[in-house]
Amino acid sequence: MKVFLSHALVDKEIAEKVKQLLSSVSLGLIDPWLSSSLDGLKPGDVLWNEIHEQLRKADKIITILTPNSYLRPWLLYESGYVAGSKGANVVPLTVGITKSDLPSPLSAYVIYAADKEDDLAKLLFQMLSEVVPSPNRELINTQSLQFIKESKILFDKLSKIDELNECKFLDALNIKLIDKLKASEILHRKLSDPDVSNISIITYTNEVEAGAINHYRVQGRKQIHIFKRSLFADLSEQQSCNILRIRDGASVKQWNKYKISLQASIALEDEFKENDAVKVEQYFYDSPPSKRAYLFDETEAIIAFYENAENPILIGGSNYKGMNKSQSLWVTSKTDIGKFLINELIQTTNTFKKTCRTWNEEKKCVDNLMGWRQAVRQPCCNPKAVFLDMDGVLYNSLPNYVTAWQESFKLIGIEFPEIEVYRQEGRPGRATVEAFLKAQKIKDITISQIDAVLKRKAEVLTQLGHSHIQEGATELVEAIRKSNLGMWVVTGSTKDGIKEQIVKNFSGVIPIENIITGNDYAIGKPYPFPYLIAVLKAKICAEDAIVIENAPLGIESADKSGAYCIAVNTGILEDIALEVAGARVIFRSCRQLADKWAQILKELQNHI
Repeated sequence: MKVFLSHALVDKEIAEKVKQLLSSVSLGLIDPWLSSSLDGLKPGDVLWNEIHEQLRKADKIITILTPNSYLRPWLLYESGYVAGSKGANVVPLTVGITKSDLPSPLSAYVIYAADKEDDLAKLLFQMLSEVVPSPNRELINTQSLQFIKESKILFDKLSKIDELNECKFLDALNIKLIDKLKASEILHRKLSDPDVSNISIITYTNEVEAGAINHYRVQGRKQIHIFKRSLFADLSEQQSCNILRIRDGASVKQWNKYKISLQASIALEDEFKENDAVKVEQYFYDSPPSKRAYLFDETEAIIAFYENAENPILIGGSNYKGMNKSQSLWVTSKTDIGKFLINELIQTTNTFKKTCRTWNEEKKCVDNLMGWRQAVRQPCCNPKAVFLDMDGVLYNSLPNYVTAWQESFKLIGIEFPEIEVYRQEGRPGRATVEAFLKAQKIKDITISQIDAVLKRKAEVLTQLGHSHIQEGATELVEAIRKSNLGMWVVTGSTKDGIKEQIVKNFSGVIPIENIITGNDYAIGKPYPFPYLIAVLKAKICAEDAIVIENAPLGIESADKSGAYCIAVNTGILEDIALEVAGARVIFRSCRQLADKWAQILKELQNHI
């Protein structure tokens, strides 16, 4: 396995230690190459060609990120090169920083910490598993501990930054670093330059750009393309942030970015209606941006990467820090790196033109107050129904399922961990067994043995009897009833009499015809079909539904359907597992959600 170790010059000693560790623990089966093998200072094509030759050969890139280097554009470039050509073979390896510190796109990958023994050992084990059948865990653990002990002095020196060498490295590649004010100045200058005819802007929202793009400043014939985040994606982010504030008892912070962005888009359309020389086209994308960029005549570009906010709630809801302290890359197509980055931007804008919504399409969505079901999660602008999961939400049934699954798996001599019950909750029984066996690479289990496991599980559940109502579930159902929204239960359970039990336990508030069980669909969670069937029966759009779930697979199902999913973490999983699955907001209990329900509903409807 060839591994490219990307790092800043200031972290070269740490990178060399990582290189030694990889070579030693793999007995030479992993072949690491340092991005500073040529000292990072050699100017000209040799350095450039050598680095790119190694990037092309690499099976994986490990990007070493410390407080001194995690925002260096060169590291982002090298990682992006490999990710773009070979998929997600990028491994961020941090020292002294956390995931929340990392900018996109690095924050999207599985991140490991070189200064944490468990994390480092896990990374080494996973890498070695790709080159040898059975890695030696004891050897890995020993060498991980040894690495951390030997590197402690280096880790303690992380605050010392070698700015001089970094600047020399960038100069050798003809890259300029500029601040936000300089980037804005260049944009203004290009807008007023009659010789510049084509400007593309990739941004988060466009209120800043809208202030610069007016008929007083823009000179000459120009085609201006602006690619920015969907108004609905912005609104969705605001909703989730404000519900979090409601959950935690804080006052709602109305920051109105959605309205500001909407007005800026309208103003841009109006500004050049009577000017045939300037054509402005606005495009709206759904996924969070990784960078901000200005592209001039496809020969010059300014690029900056967004930084993740440490606490989005405190700053009003945005997932990104302001750009005030960020630095941008200023490149031209006269250099190899500039040519590569500009070509990447051109490809991005061409893709956006084919896949993004135009202004007319986006405006139609706004006027109709409904989003389009995309890969991105839409806001909930007009709640009409609530879909409740059963196990873990209405009933505290997971402890019984833990007992039943563990007893049933004993029949085939396999241990079924408690945490796996919570991870698999919501998946049909047979699919649960098959998924677990596949994950554990157990292949010698017959169909009759699986049937026996499922039969035993059903027997144990019957012996344990009905589960207790989840604490706060009665209050939650009552709060939803008072809000005059349609209420449905969507469960994967196929137990006899389950519908009648729900009607009885919740005093007839939920009609029996509003209960959807595993018998009503062929393909269950995490696929979206259970909630899509609920949407059809409720005769609403998915964007008008609120789902209340507790488990990752159910949350994923709801999210894929296009519904707005609120999670209640009533189990043993970490919140991050529910967040990654697609939960917009996570509450700590059904009672807490019930107490805040009226405020939440008001917030979701307060978008005009």
